Amino acid sequence: MSSVFSNEDLDYLLHHPEVLAAQEKLALKGRVYFTIPLTDRIRVTLQERLGLDLSHVSSIPMRWIKGDTVPHIDCGTKSFEHTYLVYLHDNPGEMIIGDQSYPITANTAYRFHEGTRHYTQNTGVVPRLLVGPMNEYAEPVGATIFYYRIYADAYAQAGNPFAYQGITWILNDTVNMEGTIEPYTTWRIATIAGYSDPIPTGVYPNGFDLATLGLTGYTIYVYPTIPCFLEGSALLCLVNGVPTYQPIEMLTQGSIVKTSLNGYKRVEFIGKRTIHNPGNKERIQNRLYR
Repeated sequence: MSSVFSNEDLDYLLHHPEVLAAQEKLALKGRVYFTIPLTDRIRVTLQERLGLDLSHVSSIPMRWIKGDTVPHIDCGTKSFEHTYLVYLHDNPGEMIIGDQSYPITANTAYRFHEGTRHYTQNTGVVPRLLVGPMNEYAEPVGATIFYYRIYADAYAQAGNPFAYQGITWILNDTVNMEGTIEPYTTWRIATIAGYSDPIPTGVYPNGFDLATLGLTGYTIYVYPTIPCFLEGSALLCLVNGVPTYQPIEMLTQGSIVKTSLNGYKRVEFIGKRTIHNPGNKERIQNRLYR
């Protein structure tokens, strides 16, 4: 659907302070998600042109993006029926929805069913601004990351009482035992829903943009990467309230250990395995390092 917004509405959408602030962040990221306040005029327009009833919301999601998006199916925090988006800039390339190709044209809206495969191609590096992608509840849809405490839960995609999901590509959160979000150091991908190629490997630090891996639009399950200690390694613990060094193998669930950044913390999970150290200097993952 073309010519969705009036010139007045376009001026608001293109020059709102939040839009300009988000555009500045695009220099460091492939895409930036944000929201702006929803005006009465735009609310009426979206109702009349797209059939969206947004009487219950006060803001709408938007996105700056540059570069192509790989084929994907949108995800959200709950079930929805349709994806809605409006391109606000002319841009090289095409948007492919199902088996149909469309030019990326300013002030043009698209609506398609949840579960529809879509992507963009030949878009180059010209930034483009969108209203959405969002569902009928004015909630952003696209990529979803689930954070898990351990690999087994992340790989099984179940049994995790501390999962956090968000429409973001930046690995900058973790979940503590109270279920709240706090900083963490590194993450590893356990599995990706609907991703047929080999799962990317490696450890990704906070601030790493998963979009650089070409995973746009997938549901990603990640877990924190935890360092292992050689048997006999001494850790500073609180034993009956007294700081005491104990070998790693003596720790149990509930032991209180001094951490490098956050003081004393209670041990919640313990795991161990045998690693064979080969008699060479090859740098591989499954060996011990000094």
